[in-house]
Amino acid sequence: MSRAHHTAANCLITAAVAAALAGCAAQQQQATESAVTAPPSAAFKQTSDPIPLRFDWPEGLRAQVVSTSVKAQSIGAQSRTQDLTTTYVMRANRSPDTVSVAFENFEVDHPGSGVSSAGTAKLLAYRPGFAVDASGELKEITGIEVLKQLLEAAKQEAENAPEAEQQAFEVVAQSVTSEAYLKNRAGTEWSNLIGTWRDRTLTPGRVETTQQPSAASGILETPITAEVSTSLSQLDTCQRTGAKGCVRLRVIQQPDVEQMREAIRPTLGKLLGVEDWGPEGPPQVRSVIATSQLIVDTEPDTLIPHRVESLRVFSLELVRSDGPFEVRDSNRTTTTYSYD
Repeated sequence: MSRAHHTAANCLITAAVAAALAGCAAQQQQATESAVTAPPSAAFKQTSDPIPLRFDWPEGLRAQVVSTSVKAQSIGAQSRTQDLTTTYVMRANRSPDTVSVAFENFEVDHPGSGVSSAGTAKLLAYRPGFAVDASGELKEITGIEVLKQLLEAAKQEAENAPEAEQQAFEVVAQSVTSEAYLKNRAGTEWSNLIGTWRDRTLTPGRVETTQQPSAASGILETPITAEVSTSLSQLDTCQRTGAKGCVRLRVIQQPDVEQMREAIRPTLGKLLGVEDWGPEGPPQVRSVIATSQLIVDTEPDTLIPHRVESLRVFSLELVRSDGPFEVRDSNRTTTTYSYD
């Protein structure tokens, strides 16, 4: 493998989980179709009529949350897999005009991410909260100040840790503790649970397809055209006590392949962290994939979530004089909500 290949490999494969959580990509595959199990009383009457989606989280809503993120990175024959499973509590408090959503009590159950420090892992797991108005529109991001406590604890832990753990902490501290990153993460959480769906009406079995500008999963700064497909299907059961039924919401985003290829060419070195491709110059971009899929099992009359699955994939097929090679970065996050 050439020096440029090695440089790109080192950049991609040694990236900390921070980049995994912030980054490019995703798994282009069908999501697991198993519905949440629940008592028969929670069954939802099947219909072909349009179903309105409305935000209405009650005061005191509390869920135990389990979230598992699996990220795979590869370049050519070299690959690395990272996973992180966390549990935490989601709470909602309601005032006349605002619903405040907070995430707390973070525990890292299976930090198989190359990060052995508990403090560093909790930095990766932390999620800011958000506040919305009565209709579910985002008003502000909350809880960013809590990260300072986690950051200080992780810093002290890293001071006497092996060099590899110190380096992992530095990457995480720089990547996932910035205010911009945290606000983006909280905004994404709100969008997945509420923002994408509130005040929409979808018909079971009907796919709505639109063309929208897309930032291509954060890979490129310049928006390009993407085909966005949205659909709703009904689930047989719904788990939360008092729930009237659940639906499965799905949105698939596929950026225009040719636009992606043209946009990536001038920024390929920056994207892969390669400053010098050598005398041969940068490789040819033969093909590019950058898709994302979001699946949400939720209650249509409240948008109280039960399961959220996010799949993203970014793949490049590059060609040099010594042959083609593929760069791939995929991420799949599955989150389940269990209610008291």
